Amino acid sequence: MRSSPTSSRSLPKSRKHRRKPPVQGGYFFDSKRPLQILWFLLPFIVAYEIGSALYLSADSGEIVRTVAAQNLMARAFEMFGPTGVHLPGITMIVVLFVWHLMMRDAWQIRWKVLGFMAIESALWTFPLLVLVSLIDPTSFVKTEGIDPETWSKGARLTISVGAGLFEELLFRMVAIAAVHFVMVDLIRTSQRIGSIVAVIIAALAFGLYHTGTSNVHFGWLMFYSAAGVYFGALFMTRGFGIVVATHAIYDMIALVVLSPE
Repeated sequence: MRSSPTSSRSLPKSRKHRRKPPVQGGYFFDSKRPLQILWFLLPFIVAYEIGSALYLSADSGEIVRTVAAQNLMARAFEMFGPTGVHLPGITMIVVLFVWHLMMRDAWQIRWKVLGFMAIESALWTFPLLVLVSLIDPTSFVKTEGIDPETWSKGARLTISVGAGLFEELLFRMVAIAAVHFVMVDLIRTSQRIGSIVAVIIAALAFGLYHTGTSNVHFGWLMFYSAAGVYFGALFMTRGFGIVVATHAIYDMIALVVLSPE
């Protein structure tokens, strides 16, 4: 018995309208996967913990200088006593690991991807360096609350790495996700509107976080807010690992290479 021509021809037509799955593999896909991000950021986390013990602690071993964003998160862990200051870094590792389990990704680590992520992150720092050079590069350290005469290079490097880790965790991963949830899931805006509003609100919070009530001119508030938008767009398009490394590398250059001794 011959099948109906219309029924045989309708099958490809219905398949044509199905959404194609995203193409997997390749650098731009792999660099945003949680396992790759975890391995990429692990040296940053370890370096910050070691640097904190060497350069940011008192003779008693107590951490006395940390990134303000880390302090904000550490307050949630005060019940754990002195070890609470280390829990934000541990939390980041746990979040990325659980995210990997939920995504059910393969356990394969692509080392070439990690290398290209480092190169890409370094390239993304150049627009920020150009922007800060147009304002006042000699005042950048003051807005960060760092006195080059009392802060060693090791301390400034440690703070740079910590800023990349914990400021991006707070203002990009947490803040953008929270605002996006309110806009899209509660207010029912579109994904695009929710993402734009989330990036802008997180950027404004980032700008106020760096300037606050300090005596800095309006240009620095605009710079940090613009940098927040830049980091937010980078986070949305290139993922958490790239934006953390970009932020950390930029701060290393600004606080160590460009800052006066």
